[in-house]
Amino acid sequence: MADPIFYEGHISEAEIACPCCNLVWPDLRSNPIYSIFFAKLENLRAVTGFPILINKGGGCRCTRYQRHLIAAGKTEAMISPHYFMAIDWDVSSVDQVRQLVKAVNEHYPDLRMGYAQYLNRGQTFVHLDEVYLVEFYPQPIGLEAWAKGTRW
Repeated sequence: MADPIFYEGHISEAEIACPCCNLVWPDLRSNPIYSIFFAKLENLRAVTGFPILINKGGGCRCTRYQRHLIAAGKTEAMISPHYFMAIDWDVSSVDQVRQLVKAVNEHYPDLRMGYAQYLNRGQTFVHLDEVYLVEFYPQPIGLEAWAKGTRW
């Protein structure tokens, strides 16, 4: 795997880059909140034994890609956690989704996690983020749904 970012080369910049423009979060390598976030993902990988597979568009997104997803009916969110710090972790079965959800709940209850609505659509990925750690300037954007530990 080329250009490993964190921990034993399990995650590369190419995997988290926006699929339409290769954008990554500007302070990915300099802001410690990212290394802490990816360390949690690596720990979840160790606990579950599941490889960290990030689906296309499941890492950093630019506004153009987000608008593309809205137009395709895949989301309604104009402002996405993927603009700041989020991944969509692909697993191979409903059972693995449940195992990953259980591991997140046990080890990192503050992580924001989305899975139920995706399972209802037959998708087997888990959205994870810590967007509540990102400071918005000049003020927080006031989305209560972005609070730590939110589940959907």
